[in-house]
Amino acid sequence: MKQFFIIVIALIVSFAVNAQQHKETIKKEIIFPESADAVLVIENIFGDIQVEGYSGDRVVLEIDNEFNADTEKELEEAMKKVFLAFETRDDTIDVFLDGICGCHHNKSRNYNWNQCEFEFRYDFKVKVPIRANINISTVNDGVVYIENISGKVAASNVNGGITVENISGPANVHAINGEVVVRHAKNPSGKSKYYSLNGDVNVYYHSNLSADMRFKSFQGDMFTNFDISEWLAPVIKTTQSKNKNGTSYRIENKTAVRIGKGGVILDFETFNGDVYVRKI
Repeated sequence: MKQFFIIVIALIVSFAVNAQQHKETIKKEIIFPESADAVLVIENIFGDIQVEGYSGDRVVLEIDNEFNADTEKELEEAMKKVFLAFETRDDTIDVFLDGICGCHHNKSRNYNWNQCEFEFRYDFKVKVPIRANINISTVNDGVVYIENISGKVAASNVNGGITVENISGPANVHAINGEVVVRHAKNPSGKSKYYSLNGDVNVYYHSNLSADMRFKSFQGDMFTNFDISEWLAPVIKTTQSKNKNGTSYRIENKTAVRIGKGGVILDFETFNGDVYVRKI
C-alpha cells in the first residue's frame, strides 16, 4: 500500500510539472464613434465580462487571458486556434474570439470542441462612454456585469447570471442557467425584454412607471409591488412553419397587465423561475 501511494503521488507531481500555462493581460483603447447608433459588441466564450460607463470618449479594454495545455507544443497550438480580434465597421466596434475555436464566424454556437482539447478563458474589464449602446455575450464559466449606461443594453449569458445596474435605456437581457437582475436609473422609453431559462428575473423601476407588462413562464410566477391599473387581454402570437410532414402552428400566450397609463412594452419570460418587478 505504501508503494502504491508513492507511485500515485509521483504521477500527480509529474503531470503538474508537464502541464503548461500561459497568462497575459491585453490593454487597448479605441475611439468610440460619435453616432447615436454606435455600438460596442463583445463576443466571449469562457470568462467574465464587466462593462462600466464613464465620461470619456474611448473604449478602454483590459483583458486577462489564460491558456492551459498538457505540453508546450499543445499550448502553442491552442493559442493559434483561438485568439482575440478587433474589428471596426461603420458605427460598430466588435471585440471577439477568432480562430477555429472562436465564435465570431460561427453564429450557430458550434465551437468545434473536438479541435479544442485545451482550457482557455478571457476576462474582460471594459470602460465605455456612458452614451454607448452595448451588445455583450459570454457562454461558459463567466458572469456579466454592466453599470452606468444610458444607451441600449443587450446582454446574453448561456451558463451564468447577468447583473445590470443604473441603466437609462432599453434592455434586452437573456440568461440560460442564471439569474437576471436589472436596475433602471430611468424608466425605459423603449421596449425591453428580460429572460431566464433556469433562474429568477428581478427588475427594478421607478415608482412613476407607466407600461404594459407581458409575462410568460412554464413553471414560475410573477410578483410586483406596482399597482395594476388594468388587466389586458392575453397577447397571443401564432407562428407557422412548414416541413416534409406538413405545416405546424405554434401558439404563444402571454399574460398582460397595465401599470399606470401604459405605453412602453416590458416583456418578461422564464422557464423555471419567478419574475419579481419592484419599485426602486
